[in-house]
Amino acid sequence: MLRRTVPAAHRHTSEFYHHYEEDIAACAAKGIRALSLSFSWSRIMRRDGTVNPEGLAFYDRVIDACLRHGVEPFVALYHFDLPADFAPAGWLAPQTVEAYLRYARVCFRHFGARVRHWLTLKDPMTEVTQGYLTGLFPPGQKLALGRAVLALHKMLTAHAQAVLLYKSMELGGSIGIAHRAEGVYPLTQRAEDVLAARRDDVLTNGCDKRYGLFYVDYETGERTPKKSADWFGDLAHSRLMLTTSSVSNGLLI
Repeated sequence: MLRRTVPAAHRHTSEFYHHYEEDIAACAAKGIRALSLSFSWSRIMRRDGTVNPEGLAFYDRVIDACLRHGVEPFVALYHFDLPADFAPAGWLAPQTVEAYLRYARVCFRHFGARVRHWLTLKDPMTEVTQGYLTGLFPPGQKLALGRAVLALHKMLTAHAQAVLLYKSMELGGSIGIAHRAEGVYPLTQRAEDVLAARRDDVLTNGCDKRYGLFYVDYETGERTPKKSADWFGDLAHSRLMLTTSSVSNGLLI
């Protein structure tokens, strides 16, 4: 398991937990009418699978503060915070999808009358690349491309099933997913660099969006949406310039 010691100076960040009321009031004062926030799976669901009422109560207060100040909450169910019990294998651990759906059902049922916009996942591609290729995120594995693709498949399965679950509950809101978008270009027009950039583009921008969310005609390149969400969000990242050395250095398999 990946373990890190957090320096004392970094253990207190924005402290939204304690300052959410003034933070949301500041959004309203600056004319911000929508706020993207993430629920913590582990705060709402205990290790034994039961619901933590204190976790629900905290998010009740946050959502009510948003509505009181005229700020529409866009709630992500998941963003890089898989419960610790799954950490040794990450999303490849048994029953992750089933546990996620139990958590999603609790959230939809409890908050569905007040939260009208949901995100199933935020940036799944970054989680699997950092968790199974670079080793920077849990489960801390490196250069395990096959596992990364399998983990992404499980995450997108959880996404699709959560959408179906939400629709079946007839709550009347919308549900989507947020992906990472990254411009990938070859550093030169050498054939090797062009190929390296194409491969990284497929991995970075293709696996979760083009192939996970669209039916693709591989001869024409035409894409037909799978209708697995009401909308898709993109988290724009920086431009990436690739050369063949990226492959030899192990950054790209």
